[in-house]
Amino acid sequence: MSLSLDPAQLVALHALLQEQHVSRAAARLHISQSSMSYRLAQLREGLGDELLVRRGRSLVRTPRAERMLPALDAALRDLERALAPETRV
Repeated sequence: MSLSLDPAQLVALHALLQEQHVSRAAARLHISQSSMSYRLAQLREGLGDELLVRRGRSLVRTPRAERMLPALDAALRDLERALAPETRV
């Protein structure tokens, strides 16, 4: 399976997996809750995994989402570092 995620989808995925809450992830990215729900649905379909599942009143990461989070953390941190303005000494 070939998957292509754009940077906005990766950032949304990261926020969702960290927050484990659609509304908080949406607020973090300054988008509507319905927009974040739509992105979650797209990510679920594209990745073939629920990513977040309801347990009681909370959302919890699936095992695949748990495995993805450290790599996503590192990738976005590296990207931020690569795009950061250079400081002059």
